[in-house]
Amino acid sequence: ETFEQPHRTTYYLRKVQVNQTARCRVSNDVTLQPLQHTINIVVLDPPSPPTDIVLQPDITTADISWRKPFDATSSLIYYKTPQESSWRLLTSAGSSLRVTGLAPFTSYQVKLACVNNVGPSANSSERHMKTLEFTAGAPANLRAEHVRAAGTGTELIKLSWEPPPRPNGVITSYTVYHNDYSSRNQMLSYWSKDTVPASQTSFQWRWSEKMIVAKVQAANGYGLGNISHPYVFPTEPGVPGLLTDFRLEVISPRTVNMSWTAVAMVDVADVSAYLVQYNSSLLSSKSAEVNASRVLRSYDGRFYLTVSSLEPDTGYTFRMAAKSNKGRVGVYTSPLNCRTFRAIPSACPGNVKVSPTSTRSVVVDWDYPVAPELTEINRYYILYRETRLSSAPIVPSQDNRAAFLQKSSYNQFADIQGLDEETCYDFYVCASNTIGNGSFSENARFCMMTQEVPAPTISTIDVLNSTSVRLR
Repeated sequence: ETFEQPHRTTYYLRKVQVNQTARCRVSNDVTLQPLQHTINIVVLDPPSPPTDIVLQPDITTADISWRKPFDATSSLIYYKTPQESSWRLLTSAGSSLRVTGLAPFTSYQVKLACVNNVGPSANSSERHMKTLEFTAGAPANLRAEHVRAAGTGTELIKLSWEPPPRPNGVITSYTVYHNDYSSRNQMLSYWSKDTVPASQTSFQWRWSEKMIVAKVQAANGYGLGNISHPYVFPTEPGVPGLLTDFRLEVISPRTVNMSWTAVAMVDVADVSAYLVQYNSSLLSSKSAEVNASRVLRSYDGRFYLTVSSLEPDTGYTFRMAAKSNKGRVGVYTSPLNCRTFRAIPSACPGNVKVSPTSTRSVVVDWDYPVAPELTEINRYYILYRETRLSSAPIVPSQDNRAAFLQKSSYNQFADIQGLDEETCYDFYVCASNTIGNGSFSENARFCMMTQEVPAPTISTIDVLNSTSVRLR
C-alpha cells in the first residue's frame, strides 16, 4: 500500500512473518537521473530465551554463563532461595556474570531471559545450584548437668549443646575441649579434648576438679569451625552453675533489670539467694546479696531482679551468681555492660542575681546547679513576670516572658531587654537538657527605675579557668 504526503511517500508491507528478512528497492525514473535505493528489512520480535546455561557456584559467589540470541541486546538474571517469595534481579550486556553476596551451603533457583528493543523473551527453565561449604558457626546454648551412668550408677557430668545456627555445611563431628578453671588461660592445644560424632550433641565424663571450663567446636566438609564461648560449671553436686540466658535491661536513669531463665546444675527451688556485683567508672565495685524471695518470675518464665539507686547516664558492669540453700556459692556469669538513661537536671541553679543595665534591661546571672550526680545541661530556661502576678503558676504563658539560652562553659547569665519602667519583676531560672527541664530556682525580685542607672562598680572578680573570669 502507498500513502502519499507532501514530499513524503510511505509504503506499508503486509503479510510479513516474524524473523523474515527482505530487500526493498525504491527507484524514481521521473528525474533526469534515475534514483535507486535499496533497504534491507528484518522483521523483529522479542528474542528467544538464552540457551546453554552453565552455573558454577562457589562459597559466596556463582559464575553464570549462557548463549545469547543474535537479536538480544541484554540479559536478565533472576535468582532466589526456595524460601524467598520474590526474585532478585541482575542485568548483563554480555553472556556471563558473577553473582556475589550468596550464603554458604545454600540452594538457589536461577532463571534467565533476554531483551531487545521490542521487549523481553520468555524465561528460561529454572536451574538449581547450591553454594559450597564454609567454616561452621559455633555450637550454641552449652549447658551441664549431673547424671548417673547406666548400670554402674557412677555420677558423671553431662555437657550438652545445640548445633551451630549456621552450620554452613554438613556437620561431621564435634570436638569438646575441657580444662580446670584455674588453667582456663592456657592455649587451647594444652586442653583435654574429645571428639564425638555429629549425631551426638552431648558428652559425659567423670570429674577430677571442682570447677571446669569447656568449649565445643563443630567440623564440616570445609574443616574445623568456630569455637563456642567458654562455659564454666561446678562439678560438685549441690553447687549452682551459671544463670542461663543472663540479660540486662535499662529501665530508667536509675534502674536496671537483670533477668535469667534458670540456674544450671541445681533446681531453682534449691537457691536461697543471689549475689550481685556491679561497678562503674565513678564507683568502686559493689556487692549485694538478695534473698531469692525478692526475685519475681514473669509469665514468660524468666526471673527478674531490679537494681535501683544508680547514677544517670553512667556505664555499669554487672555479673551475678546463685547461692544454694546449703550456702554454696555458684559460678558468676560473664560481665555484661549497660548504660543508664540520661536524666533531667535534678537541682536548680543557685544564687540568682539581677543587675540593671538600663531603665528597661537587666542582666540575670546564677551559679551552676549543685547535684549529687553528673547530669548534662545544654541550656537554661529563664522565666520572668511582673511581681503582681506572683501567685500564678511558674509556667510559660501570656503573662510570663521567657528566653532560651544555649549553655556555654562557665557562662551562666542572660541579658533581658524590653522591660517596663517603674515595674517590679520576679525572675526564675532552671537548667534543661534534651530530656526535659529541671526545677525552677527561688525567685529573684527586681524593680525597674525611670532614671539612668549609674555605671556599675566591680566588687569581686572570680577566676573561672585559665582564660575566663567573672566580674560581680
